[in-house]
Amino acid sequence: MKSEGEVLARVFDPYFSRTYHHFCGHKNTPYVPEGTDYPALVRCGNVLYFAHPVFYSYEKSGNYFLEQYIIRAIDEMKDRTIKGENLPSCARVRFRKRIWQEQYMLHVLYAPPVNRGNVCLLPDFPTLHGVKFSVQVNSKIQKVTLRPSGEEIAFTQEGNTVSFAMPPFSLHALVVLE
Repeated sequence: MKSEGEVLARVFDPYFSRTYHHFCGHKNTPYVPEGTDYPALVRCGNVLYFAHPVFYSYEKSGNYFLEQYIIRAIDEMKDRTIKGENLPSCARVRFRKRIWQEQYMLHVLYAPPVNRGNVCLLPDFPTLHGVKFSVQVNSKIQKVTLRPSGEEIAFTQEGNTVSFAMPPFSLHALVVLE
């Protein structure tokens, strides 16, 4: 199969199909060490194409190796809009631009879920320290502030990349870049 982009991973076939006549005692059949000609992951510009429903599969299984595969694929992106350091795995980040103003907003949420029976609770809001971000913007940034307090955050800008370190925060932080 020919692809337009750069092949980052290949499909590996199992030694045999798991049927009534061919069964392996493990959950998955071992795979042939040589990859096939079929791409499993292709990067074309700033877009990743997965041959398999990796996000759906991860949501259903929580497989650690699938998580690492997805993270490494995203880390391969050359023109990432946002990069974070020292964020726990269940942190959530949303980066938006206000169209009517030259203003960008970064929301960071950290509320680790805890399962209690059939209920998912958010009982603890630990304070995060040492979290850093680099974001891509289309304008010269004059100031970076934490809202609603108005506390200014030191930052550097090289070209379109703005980098800054977050002050310690708990649960939610809103950073505005103007």
